[in-house]
Amino acid sequence: MIDLERELARALRPQEAPAGFAERVLRADRSRRARRRTWLAAASFALVLLPAGWAYQRHQQQQRAEAQLRLALEVASERLNLALQRLNPPTE
Repeated sequence: MIDLERELARALRPQEAPAGFAERVLRADRSRRARRRTWLAAASFALVLLPAGWAYQRHQQQQRAEAQLRLALEVASERLNLALQRLNPPTE
C-alpha cells in the first residue's frame, strides 16, 4: 500500500508546463470560439430567413388562389350571362 501512495504522490506532484503549452491552449480556445460564432451566425441567419421564406411561400400560394378564384368567377359570370341571354332573347 505504501508503494501505491508513493506512486500517487509522485504522479500528482506539481510539474512545470511544457514550453508553448499556454499558447496552444489559448489558440485552441480562439479557434473553438471562432467556430462557435460561425455556427451562431448561421443559426441566427436561418432563424430569420426560414420564417420569411415560409411567409413568402404562403403569400405566393394565396396570390395563386386569388387568381384562380377571379378566373372561376369570370367564367361563371360569362356562363350566367349566356344563360340569361338564352332565357330572355332581345325583342325588337
